[in-house]
Amino acid sequence: MDLRNLNAMIKILRDYYRTFRKPSVTQISQRFKDPFHVLISCVLSQRTKDQTTAEASQRLFSLAPSLMRLAQLPVKKIERAIYPVGFYRTKAKTIKLAANDIMMRFQGIVPDDLDCLLSLKGVGRKTANLVLTLGFNKLGICVDTHVHRISNRFGFVVTKTPHDTEMALRKTLPKKFWIGGLQTGNRDMVLDKNLKINLAKLKDLRYGENPHQASAFYVEDGNSGFEQLWGI
Repeated sequence: MDLRNLNAMIKILRDYYRTFRKPSVTQISQRFKDPFHVLISCVLSQRTKDQTTAEASQRLFSLAPSLMRLAQLPVKKIERAIYPVGFYRTKAKTIKLAANDIMMRFQGIVPDDLDCLLSLKGVGRKTANLVLTLGFNKLGICVDTHVHRISNRFGFVVTKTPHDTEMALRKTLPKKFWIGGLQTGNRDMVLDKNLKINLAKLKDLRYGENPHQASAFYVEDGNSGFEQLWGI
């Protein structure tokens, strides 16, 4: 990874990121300041629109403001509260199992260890990293499909999977950029049709040796989605 212009590039993206509404999980983390709420809202957010996640989280937390109360809720009641999030029946069972697991194995306290979080039902690396960063203010790198693809287009990494991208970024990305540094935020940002990033500045920056980098910048009639902008 060529880090010579990394600060400038991250600044451009962060300035652009601030023009968007914060993702629902981020808002929930700032409102409740509790890893429990971050964990559950993050599970709900998987394959679900941001607004739907926010509304479902609010309904569920009104019924179960604590982990103990959530563990006591019947699955059917959780289903009704979180509908229509994607795969709501599966998620209701997952949330119930995770809540019971935390009560039994971790004395009712969401663990602040990556491996422990990954041992919970329904928790993958992205969710675990989000809980660490937003719930505990610890270092982490949250990599989803968008971060994976954009990181490759920028030339930060040359990888084939989100997991490989996270591992590569952990090795090469300065830790000051880990928390929120490369998170794409919400779907509105990814699909923005009036991208206001200064393309001229980004075109002048050179990153890595990704063979696809030359085609990573293009815009058609001034209107292009975030991923389309980078030729993904």
